[in-house]
Amino acid sequence: MARAVDIVRRGNNAITRWDPWKEMEEVRRSMDDLFSRVFRFTPISRLFGDGYGAVASLTPPVDLYETDDELVLRCYVPGLRKDDVTVEVTPTNVSISGSYPEHTVKDAKWHARASESGTFSLAYDLPVEIDANKAKATYTDGVLEVHLPKTETAKTKSVKVKIES
Repeated sequence: MARAVDIVRRGNNAITRWDPWKEMEEVRRSMDDLFSRVFRFTPISRLFGDGYGAVASLTPPVDLYETDDELVLRCYVPGLRKDDVTVEVTPTNVSISGSYPEHTVKDAKWHARASESGTFSLAYDLPVEIDANKAKATYTDGVLEVHLPKTETAKTKSVKVKIES
């Protein structure tokens, strides 16, 4: 099972998964920009592409939003079959893992290759408790959508309060 990950709040107050590789990539880009401006130095990454972030690039983008009755998680995994992805839920956590197969061509001479292979694993701590037994997932056109119904106690209920004088 995937491990839980740290989350951070970004400028728009959205909660996102903290990715140390992304942080290192931002530091590298900042250093490349500094050396480029100060020393008229062209970083290797600008000559040969941004291959240094390949480890982090297998992590698919995820949207997680909440309605009155459920949490909905969308994971964008184009090129995968539904059998390549696994979803596991508990009342407080959702985990997604998968595997991008390696595409090989016999006797081929590659001139460009943007496809990647390998595995990924994500885990999110949920902001409310869900009914794990009622969770459902669909996979359409490269988008995995997981519906996580809230427990009755987690649903927001509005109660009108009488104001007394």
